[in-house]
Amino acid sequence: IVDIFSPEAIRPVRIELLGDTLESVREFDPRTQRSVAPVVRTTLLPLTELNPGVAAPEETPGRPGSLTSGRPLGDVAIFDLSLQSLRPLVFLDEPDSLNKAAAERFRSVIEACRKPGQAGAPGASWFFWEEEDWNAHFTAQTRVSLEQLALTTGDERRYELPSRPCSRFHGDVVACMGEVKSKLAVGNSVFLTAASTGEWERLADICREYEVPYVLGETHPASSEITAEGSMESAALVLVRAPFAAGAAFPESKLTLYGNTDLFDVAPVQERPRGKSSTAGFLSDFTELKPGDYVVHVDHGIGQFEGLRQIEADGGRGEFMLLQYAEAARLYIPLERMDLVQSYRSLGGPKPALDRLGGTAWTARKSRVRKSVAEMADRLLELYAKRKAAAGFAFSADTPWQHEFEDSFEFEETPDQSASITDIKRDMERDTPMDRLLCGDVGYGKTEVAMRAAFKAVADGKQVAVLAPTTVLVFQHFETFKQRFAAFPVRIEMLSRFRSPAEQKTVLAALEAGKVDVVIGTHRLLSKDVKFQDLGLLVVDEEQRFGVANKERLKELRGDVHALALSATPIPRTLQMSLAGLRDMSVIDTPPKDRLAIQTVVAPFREEMVRQAIENELSRNGQVYFVHNRVESIHSLASLVSKLVPKARVIVGHGQMGEK
Repeated sequence: IVDIFSPEAIRPVRIELLGDTLESVREFDPRTQRSVAPVVRTTLLPLTELNPGVAAPEETPGRPGSLTSGRPLGDVAIFDLSLQSLRPLVFLDEPDSLNKAAAERFRSVIEACRKPGQAGAPGASWFFWEEEDWNAHFTAQTRVSLEQLALTTGDERRYELPSRPCSRFHGDVVACMGEVKSKLAVGNSVFLTAASTGEWERLADICREYEVPYVLGETHPASSEITAEGSMESAALVLVRAPFAAGAAFPESKLTLYGNTDLFDVAPVQERPRGKSSTAGFLSDFTELKPGDYVVHVDHGIGQFEGLRQIEADGGRGEFMLLQYAEAARLYIPLERMDLVQSYRSLGGPKPALDRLGGTAWTARKSRVRKSVAEMADRLLELYAKRKAAAGFAFSADTPWQHEFEDSFEFEETPDQSASITDIKRDMERDTPMDRLLCGDVGYGKTEVAMRAAFKAVADGKQVAVLAPTTVLVFQHFETFKQRFAAFPVRIEMLSRFRSPAEQKTVLAALEAGKVDVVIGTHRLLSKDVKFQDLGLLVVDEEQRFGVANKERLKELRGDVHALALSATPIPRTLQMSLAGLRDMSVIDTPPKDRLAIQTVVAPFREEMVRQAIENELSRNGQVYFVHNRVESIHSLASLVSKLVPKARVIVGHGQMGEK
């Protein structure tokens, strides 16, 4: 098998040979290594446009660069590829920079053609135009030079187009519409751009609300032309769906173009890929097993993986997993029975003891676990039977605002995100209270799924409570919710120690009066003085980090409201409830595109390592949390950090992690 990734191809190809016979050619995914589709033919292009190892062809005397075959290489330029009746119009973006880049490129080509051992190879001029030949062809074309700072002088005709940045409104719709009206009143043309269809429709709603006449425009993918649905004579405001992050104003042309982020503070939108997106392949635990790792056999218990072995069996040769048990006992398992073995996982602690082959300890352990699970299931069945019998609020189908909110998401949903969103919406539209667990690693998009559920609840006039275990996480959720809901009339508040007692009192009063749509808080939300006018959805982030008393209060809140729990690492009891069907579960197993993995390192304490880690984080304007388990050591650690990284601003505190 030969795998080749041609530089111009979308996917690599896998060529399968049987001796000298070509058996098959098929495309495959480089991430999963799985075949995608067979191909009839494929073109393999070189990794470089130079081929110094090929001898130069003979040249016709008096015509440099022409081939003996009659193909005049020296007379062919890229401009000659256009129609004879249509001369090309050439735009030069910063000509001085282009000339410098071309000169540097030609120098690198010359060096590549002068490599040792390339005697008889063609020179650089056989591949590329020299400066004199290029200028001869180039000056015959109609050219337009684009320069940000036009510093050259001469007889060339020059045009200047003064511009300045647009105003930034940071969500102030009233100020934005006021400025638009004032520009239209003096005869200016105004373009408002949207990054998505949802934002586009939202801008139209805003214009209608503030009685600003407009027409809808659209950019064509094949060109930069903008067409408008309506007459520009009746309105000089055009709403355009275009990927402009920041806008610009052109005073002399009486034209103002507002970008996607000028009205609302949203992140720039990435262009979504066309067609079906590919997902990262699922890597089995066994691909990560190393000799010495612990595994669990369903019948024999905990053993140690020793590797793969080739063994003669039944007249044939097969591959087996070798497991070692107590007293140096060995067990060979054929690979076709890998379903009997699971990778052993634990949350730290000592290494597990190996079970004895044929012993009774593993059987007794399984019996105790089964009995414990059965008792827990009996209690939970009674609890969840009452919940299933309770009548809940059935939310209505998605509203147009819901579609606008979802269309304004600046990234592409992963397949698991889309499936989870569909499951949650289906549960919310039933009259039985939802109780769903959403599992997914950090950064996999659980918060976006929760925000869509929250928006659906708010759209039906219900209140939403978001509970998180730490003050920092609450603040992060608060900022994220505010940014995503900025274009909609939704009031979002926060209850945590970041708010003063007076501010908390104001929020509680507004919450009870129904003036707060979404409240995000820590354990403070579980206090007796927190009262909702009409709670419809409870979102709990990392439920396993709340204590027993907190969970009793959660059960009271969950009585007849829809509940959604988010977790990257659910505790075994919660996970077992979901797997047993007592709680519904959705899993986000697909990482977003270009997501960076979380790195966790356990290492001995070294001052140099601490200094380097802190400097790396500060270099990207990040923050560092230095946690220690002894209060008396904190001040000495703060002095150490100040000494290692003089530019660091150090704040000292103590108390339980995540609460103080």
